Amino acid sequence: MKIPRNGCVFICNPNNPTGVLIQKSEMVKIITAAKKKSTTVFVDETFIELVPENDESIIKQIKNFENLFILRSLTKSFGLAGIRIGYGVGSPQIIDLLQKIKIPWNVSNIAQLAASAAICYHPFLDKTCKLIKKEKNFISSNLAKSKKFVCYNSTTNFLLVKTKIKSKLLQKKLLRKKILIRDCSTFRGLNQDYIRIAVKTRKENIKLLKALEVI
Repeated sequence: MKIPRNGCVFICNPNNPTGVLIQKSEMVKIITAAKKKSTTVFVDETFIELVPENDESIIKQIKNFENLFILRSLTKSFGLAGIRIGYGVGSPQIIDLLQKIKIPWNVSNIAQLAASAAICYHPFLDKTCKLIKKEKNFISSNLAKSKKFVCYNSTTNFLLVKTKIKSKLLQKKLLRKKILIRDCSTFRGLNQDYIRIAVKTRKENIKLLKALEVI
């Protein structure tokens, strides 16, 4: 990774749309190298809470690096998409700077209350992670039997899939069956050979797999 001097580095960990997770030890090396160049590292950990049996978050490293800021969202991990709530953790220096440039209106009281309740309810997240692990294996093992798709390993709640059918066409066909997938052609480094699928319930996953079989 090329780190700029006196700049910013943004890292999505786990990555979207690949689901690849950079290990904590590697992240510390990156942040240390950035610190030597007076560069701030912003780490988006939106999906890290959905990584089953994992402790690779670097949130505890905040106390060791004043050039580190971590972004978290409750939209994915706690299903609060309609509320649009998240939070950031960083050094006092970064927090003070963000306070000066943030927009006048902030998160609503209702959103804050919902977020507080969600964070404290650990059984929900534990149950969700177990479901993701089980269903992700179910999807990937079934796609492995197909000659039309190649499913890549993912640490979180979605899978990057290489397809022999153009992603935009596949998206349209599945949409007719009321199934929504992500066309990955707009992601840098990818093209119309790639889609992203979310891990859902067994019933929804079976519906997706059956639809892919006949396309």
